[in-house]
Amino acid sequence: MTRRWWFYGLMLGLAGALILLVPLPSRAASRAQRTFSVKADRFAYFPAVLHVAQGDTVVLELESVDVGHGLYVDGYDVSIAAAPGQVASLTFTADRPGSFRFRCNIPCGALHPFMVGKIQVGQNNWFWRSLALVILVAFSGLVLPRRPHKEVWLRRAALTRSPLVKFLLKNRWPQLAVRLLLLSGFVFAILTGLIGTHIGNRNFGVVFVWIVWWAALILVAVPFFGRGWCAVCPLPVPGEWLQNGAIMRPPARRPRWLNLRWPKLLRNMWFQNVIFTLLALFSSIILTSPRVTALVLAGMFVLATGMSIVFSRRAFCRYLCPVGGFIGLYAQVAPLELRVRDKQICLACKDKACYNGSVSGYGCPWDVFPGGLTKNTYCGLCLECLRACPYENIVVNARPFSADLVTPSARLDEAFKTFIMLGSAMVYAAILLGPWGILKNASYDVGSTAWFLYAVVFLAIIFGILPGIFTVGILSPRSALPLKQRFASLSVALIPLGLMFWVAFSLSFVVSNASYVLLALSDPFGWGWNLFGTATIAWRPYLTTWLPGIQTFVLVGGLLWTTCLARKFASELNLSPLAVIVFATMTTIGMLGLLL
Repeated sequence: MTRRWWFYGLMLGLAGALILLVPLPSRAASRAQRTFSVKADRFAYFPAVLHVAQGDTVVLELESVDVGHGLYVDGYDVSIAAAPGQVASLTFTADRPGSFRFRCNIPCGALHPFMVGKIQVGQNNWFWRSLALVILVAFSGLVLPRRPHKEVWLRRAALTRSPLVKFLLKNRWPQLAVRLLLLSGFVFAILTGLIGTHIGNRNFGVVFVWIVWWAALILVAVPFFGRGWCAVCPLPVPGEWLQNGAIMRPPARRPRWLNLRWPKLLRNMWFQNVIFTLLALFSSIILTSPRVTALVLAGMFVLATGMSIVFSRRAFCRYLCPVGGFIGLYAQVAPLELRVRDKQICLACKDKACYNGSVSGYGCPWDVFPGGLTKNTYCGLCLECLRACPYENIVVNARPFSADLVTPSARLDEAFKTFIMLGSAMVYAAILLGPWGILKNASYDVGSTAWFLYAVVFLAIIFGILPGIFTVGILSPRSALPLKQRFASLSVALIPLGLMFWVAFSLSFVVSNASYVLLALSDPFGWGWNLFGTATIAWRPYLTTWLPGIQTFVLVGGLLWTTCLARKFASELNLSPLAVIVFATMTTIGMLGLLL
């Protein structure tokens, strides 16, 4: 069987190589001149999509209707600027085939970073190659026999066996130093947001929260460290100090606050789902307005601190934080975990110091008993149990990716979180990265008729259309399993795909705006400073030539990951994986269309 799978893998690899390398038929290079009159008005170009043949001489006549606008063409590194009411002309030869975005390169308002159009030069061969890769992965998932299960998921390597690693994790100073540094950064972001420039791409608060922090979170922290961000998050620091009366070591006597338990009926993800959805509906303003960003951050600080006074432990982090909700969902794929070394030791322990606390460590702030941990979703990696356990029974392990997903969940709140995140990534890609100005303005004009229509469509996609299509696909009169269990269990297979959707979206978002980081460093308030000599660096996007290929492999990798999990879960539940694989394939094709 092993030899047969080596053969299957070799054949699939060869098929993928052919898809990527075999030349596709193309038209002969043209030598025509194509002239386009492009109007720039309120974060949109008209027309927003241009089609030319390879070899054409392209003349762009840019007219700015409202304020000054620019036009920069990815891949060609040519640009133009037009003053209000004026027309400027740009000429270049379209000698590179493919799909290229053009962007406004002159700050023109709130949605300036997302003012984009697209020029199609000849055939978009990379999209068709990517589409073929997606179909190949889906076909192999449906046709090839399932590989015999091996216990690779059970392999672990205890990182805490290293004395140095264990010392660094148990010692409070390294963790506290990082948290205090991040706390000062977030306070500074709030300050710059409130009193700095109102231009988002020039404000430290917007740039460092939604470009630097977001990139670090989605591209590094969550995929590789799971709840690693929660371990150093500064939001709960003031509240924990008030709640515990100390930071470094548990005091002999703790302050007397209300110390209420979070209501049992609400111990789930539903509040996090609702809060994330509400923030998502206003995301166009939150992402671009320094004032709103500052108010959201300050509100989260106040709420986290207030709940630490009213409720015991980290109730805000566990049940309300919208960021913690999706981190918990995707932390299941990370190759890092905190677990107990021997469950029998936990059963024999009377004090349960890991949960209740001891002189060495606080009781688990996340209200989790480590002896019962089976997945990363609700463990915040605060490391208090590691410090408190008198038997050295808590370990931090390296493990295979997605080890938590071996056993599917049966919780509807987690299942809907999967569809909320999947749908939000697609909607964000359409609005923020697409060329449709009508969508951008609808999402930004809060309170208008267009915004209410946008909100209805957004909610319909994440709560109705996507889960509805998925549910219809898994209907089966032959299955004895209740529909609720099938829905919750099979939706777990979509978690890796959702994470890869966010990685692919964030790559586009970050590489096109990363150059603003240097500007904001030198002039964080937008007051004309030049602290490090980088305030006058011209904006330009990075890695635009490589980006489509990277995004394709990210999305195809996510589809392959989901396909493998779907086959595994379906086999264990005596169901067909067809519906899950088809659903994942169609959403992946949709995301490819939005990004490429």
